[in-house]
Amino acid sequence: MPMSWLPRSMTACRSSFAPSDCARWLSDEPDPHDLMRPFLAGLMRMWPISTRVNKPENDDPSIVDPIEVAAGVA
Repeated sequence: MPMSWLPRSMTACRSSFAPSDCARWLSDEPDPHDLMRPFLAGLMRMWPISTRVNKPENDDPSIVDPIEVAAGVA
């Protein structure tokens, strides 16, 4: 399933590599680009989060906790 909801400018975010390839990705190999594969949209999750994420001093896991969004707010 393609990730058509991602803007074209986020092409780099449209790929991922398998956990089993981490050692090679982190190695001294100059260009392990063949490890990059499209990340399946069906495996992704998204939810609204607080604008607290915009401040570096808010450095705790709760910044990505789901929040309630008022009706009519997009």
